[in-house]
Amino acid sequence: MNTFPIKPLGDRVIVKVFETEETTPSGLVLPKTSNKFRTAKVMAVGRGLFADGAPIPLEVAVGDLVQLPAHTGDEITVGAEKYTMVTERVIVAVVGHETDECCMTKKAKTLKGVTLSECSKSDGQ
Repeated sequence: MNTFPIKPLGDRVIVKVFETEETTPSGLVLPKTSNKFRTAKVMAVGRGLFADGAPIPLEVAVGDLVQLPAHTGDEITVGAEKYTMVTERVIVAVVGHETDECCMTKKAKTLKGVTLSECSKSDGQ
């Protein structure tokens, strides 16, 4: 059950972006703006779009961990928390779900600056 206080409309998705800084092997800290993609958790989804009167459901669901381009979406504030609202079409990949153990490992490794492909190799996928 979705308990998020805002319900996006249409094909919009509200995500919580994992803000990260990446450190190079030599110790230089790269700002989060240097990354091309961000990892985020889907917090709420709209109903989807309609074509010829038939619904087209969204491919992402609440709890999915997704990759999206770094400078995409509109920032919104709910209470004291900041979220980003995007359309589903800008999400480039679903990398797992918050309940998947290996996915949470991927999230932790992504937060440390490891790419998802490296993470998949280490998880035996």
